Formats: sequence, C-alpha cells, structure tokens
Amino acid sequence: MLELKWTHTGPARERSAPVPPKAPWIADYVVAFDEGRQEVVYLYSPEFHQFGAAWAFDGVAWRDLGFEAIRTESPGLRWTGHWDTSREAVVGWNLCRDDKYELVACGVMLTADGPKVIETTGDGPQRHEGFGEDGVIFAYDRGREVTVVLTKLGLWELDARGAWTKKRDAEGVPQGDWAEACHCAAYDGNGERVLFLLAAEDENEDDRLFAFTWDGETLGLLDNEGLPDGLITGWMNCGPIACTHPEHGVVLHCGNPRGFLRLEGDAWVPMDAAPMAPAGQKFRLAYDEKRELYVLGPGDLEAEPGEYPKEQAVFHVCEDGGWKKLGVTKAESPLKELWSTRLHHMAPGGNWFAMGDFYLHLLERDDEGVWQERVGKKAQQDLWDGGHSPKKGTAALAGMATDADGVLRAFSNEGHVLVLEDGAWVLESGPDELMKRRMWPRVAFDRGAGRIVLWGGEVRGRRNNHVFLLEPGKGWKQSKKKQPKPKAFARKKNEGSVDYTLYFDHGLGKLVRLGYEEIGVLEGEQFTLAEPARLGELNHERWRAVASDPETKQTLVLNWEDGTVFRLHPDGCEPVAKIALPDDFQLPTHIDGHFGYRALCDDWVYDESARKLRSQNPTDQWGQYEVDLSEAFAAAAKL
Repeated sequence: MLELKWTHTGPARERSAPVPPKAPWIADYVVAFDEGRQEVVYLYSPEFHQFGAAWAFDGVAWRDLGFEAIRTESPGLRWTGHWDTSREAVVGWNLCRDDKYELVACGVMLTADGPKVIETTGDGPQRHEGFGEDGVIFAYDRGREVTVVLTKLGLWELDARGAWTKKRDAEGVPQGDWAEACHCAAYDGNGERVLFLLAAEDENEDDRLFAFTWDGETLGLLDNEGLPDGLITGWMNCGPIACTHPEHGVVLHCGNPRGFLRLEGDAWVPMDAAPMAPAGQKFRLAYDEKRELYVLGPGDLEAEPGEYPKEQAVFHVCEDGGWKKLGVTKAESPLKELWSTRLHHMAPGGNWFAMGDFYLHLLERDDEGVWQERVGKKAQQDLWDGGHSPKKGTAALAGMATDADGVLRAFSNEGHVLVLEDGAWVLESGPDELMKRRMWPRVAFDRGAGRIVLWGGEVRGRRNNHVFLLEPGKGWKQSKKKQPKPKAFARKKNEGSVDYTLYFDHGLGKLVRLGYEEIGVLEGEQFTLAEPARLGELNHERWRAVASDPETKQTLVLNWEDGTVFRLHPDGCEPVAKIALPDDFQLPTHIDGHFGYRALCDDWVYDESARKLRSQNPTDQWGQYEVDLSEAFAAAAKL
C-alpha cells in the first residue's frame, strides 16, 4: 500500500530550539534564579493536581531536569515562587484544598532530588472566598529569612522552621478586584523590605498600581512617584511585573514601549538605555545574577504588533540591552475569524474560497498561501444579515458552488442565491419560502447536467430528503420525484449521526451523495441508492474527504480518523494508500493522540487541477498542508 504524507506549504513556520512546555494556564508557573544550580529554573504544573516538573536555563538553552511532578491536591491559585535562602531551594507556593476542602498554603521546594512538599505548622494565610483566584500574593524576605503572604484578610509570615504567624489584619489593603495578572512580589535588598505589587481600582474607581512595602513591622504604600501614565489597563487585566535585582533592589518590567524601571528609595526611576520589552501581559520575570540577564516567561503576547495579546508559550531573554525570543510564536489562521462552522469551496483553476455560515465574510487564499479578504465581515449586512436575522430560528449559509461559466454563488438556508461580482455579493434571487429555513443541507454543481443541486438538511429539527434544482435568476425548484430514504435516517440516536458529502463523480459522470455505508447517485432528479462492498468498514460517519479525478475517472475517500485512503466505486471499495500526519504538525492543546487529524479535517478542499488535497489548521496561521493524490489515483485505476 502506498505511503503518502502531508507536506507543509505556504509561508514558512518559525523554528526554535526546544523550550519548556506551556503550563495548563499560561501564567501558572514559577521562574526564578536557583542560587544552588546557578541557573534560572522553570517549575510548572503539567496537570491540574501536580506541580514540580522543572527545566533549567544555562543562558543559551533550556534542558529538562527530569523530575516527576508531585501531587498537590486542588490548587486555588496560579503558582508563584522565589529562591528561599533558609531552605536553599527555589520554592513554589499556592493555596490548595485539603481533605476537608479547606484552602491551606502549600509550598513545594525543588531539591537536588526533585520537588518536595514543605511541612508547616500553625494557621496559615486565608483568602476571602468571594474573590475567585485573586487576592493572595506570596513573597520572600531574604534579610529575615521568612516567607510573607499578603491577602485581603491580612498578612502572614512563615519562618525557617515552617511555623505560620499572622502579623496584621488587612487595614489599608484594597478590597475590590485585584487584577490577578499583575500579582507579584520582590525583595528589595537596598531597603531591606518586601515589595508587593497589585493592580486594583482606587477610591475614584480608576485603575492604579498599589505597591506595598513590608519590613516586618510596617505595611507602607508607595505613592507611585515616577510611574508613567497608563501603566495599568484594567480592561486588559494587565500591568507591570517586578523581580529582585542584586544591585537595584527591585526592577519593574513595564512592557513595550517603556522597558525597565528601578526602585530608588520610594520612587521609580527609568533605567539607562532601557531595552524595548515584549508587548503583552501575565508574565513572570527572573534575573540571572551569574550571567547578568533577565528571563521573561510565557504569557499573553501580541503575535504581531497591534494584535490583541494571546497565549504564547515562548520565553524572552534580555542580555546586553537586547531581547531574544526562545520558542515559536503561534497565531491563529484568519479562518478562525469566520464563524465556528466554516464553508470551503475550490473553484476550477485552484481558487480556494472560505466563508463562515453567519456572515457574507469571504476569504480567498492567494498563490503564496496567504488568506486575503474578498468581502468584509460586515460589509454587506444590508444584503443578508445571517445570524442577526429577525426571523425565528437560525439563518445560516448552506454552501458555495461554481457553475460551468465560472460564476461563484453562495446559498443561504432561507433560499437566498448570491453571486460574486467584482469583489461583492449581488442578490440573484430569494429569499424563498420553499427552503423552509433548512439547516445543514448539501449543495454542489452537477457537471453532467449543468445544474446546481441542493439536498437534504434539517427542517424544524427533522431530517429532510428533498432535492432542489437552481434555475439561475429565478431561484429554486423542488424535484417532484419521491426520494428513497437514506439508510442512515433509520439510525438510533445512540448510534450517532451521519454526515453527507455531495460531489461530482467523474467515473460515473453523475452527482453522488456519500453517506456512511451507502451512496446515492442522482439519476435525473432522483437518487438511486447503492451499498458498495466494504464502504462502512473503511469509511467514517463524519470525518472524511472526497476527491474525484477527471483523468483516471477514479474517486478516493480519505478517512480522517486513521489516514486511510480508499477507492470508492459502486461495485466495492479498496484501500490504496495511507496518509501520515506532517512532520511539523502542531496539535492544538485540546487534541488527544487518538484523533490527530481533528485539527485538519474541518478545513479542507480538493484541488482537482493539481490533484492535491489541501488543508488549513484554523488554530495555526502557518498550518497549511497538502498531499498529492496522483499516485493514489493511479493505484486505484489498476484495481
């Protein structure tokens, strides 16, 4: 059997040396300088109830320390941490629920042999239950060798022996929402004090940075002298991030374009030749004392300047006044800007069009693999308003088709027929009550009869078996022929639904409807049913792609679930090839190994002119792939 493979096409993907994996939540990690290892370490939670997997950075590359994470019960916060001089280890802290479902402070230290839970005594810090995940900040006072925790209920300390003591109540601490992306703390060696940073609304309901200092006796509030305007953007839930510095005491990373500030007394001062920092939010920052560099961890970043920040599992290193990125920036394909149900069409000559089903938004992929906008999302809402239709039920697009003259049309489930002319949609006919607002019908151009055919869908929640023929300029005509009921219509609910594909079969010279165990061949205006041998064995109920070749007259079906390609013919089906996933394929985080093709199978077209199946991963801008089916067609022709 042939072994075929998807190959990457379109713009080249970024390349990078290996970096640590992303934590389940982008900011749920600890990054700190390990004074024992003399390297920055990254501790993260590979699963919700685990913590302590670790990587180390030697100034050039990351390496996995090979430690297994330990169980930590249910975490109530994102992990934060620091170097603990009394325990001679980097320590991560969280509030976790114990066997009584009560939140207790949990510390995990990274020893030479791996992560280990810190044993404590006494009543530890408490969090106000009405404030979700905000309202708790862990810090470490290197001068007094105590862990300090500030919450909306007060301030606690943990000594080197592991005993908790409440030091004061929450007087003066903001009780409104804290922007949790800004929670951070650092030790100010110059002032011999701990600095807590949080973003919240002040008494005037304006967003501001609150910088509290604690020296073991007094909780003070800095007046933010020297901070630039607009540093806190509450609607973005972001703000600056601080870290301990051996010379400057505390350094504040303010993001692009402000760079770094240092704390001098109680005022913030711009650092000389402050480098431009990456734009985004939810970072964690550490300073490597040995190599004199900053390591900025993953967070929400702009994939491109001006874009809304989104999760990026990349690291940034600042050395000698310049930033270097480690890891690959991910960006969604423009297809994600379409509605969740996307429609695809390959016009003769290789023009790949894509639409969502709620708007007239139209994209076309150019020769370089870049998606170009042909019709804007809201450019023609006056023509058809899709999901905002005032009628009861749901208005949606049903599909696209190109006729023998190369005219592209789009069709709504209300009977609208729209023609693309000079980059804009023109209403040719409709709406049409004949359609009865059917959901998810199938539409295709019947080359043999020179007509556009629409079949099936659901009307008022019931499967429909009607055939409609388009009369250009006039609208739809329903076939009066009684249609044989598809076999899958009799399936029980617990057996799952069957998806249908309507395509023109070059071998038969007719329009064919592919189901699961059965096909329907359109003879005149009526389908004739057939059950090709082995179809149900090789096929998939929903996840499949169909390609028919005018040269060899063969039709192939790709089973997306396992990569099997088989020849489809009324007399029987035979496997002819296997298609493997591409080498650089980037699986979305929600995809498991049992269904690896899931990120490709929703957005594909068959390019008949090139005999290639093309696909675009909607979650990955650079995830464009193609597979040449020429050999598979030739193999099918020999059967």
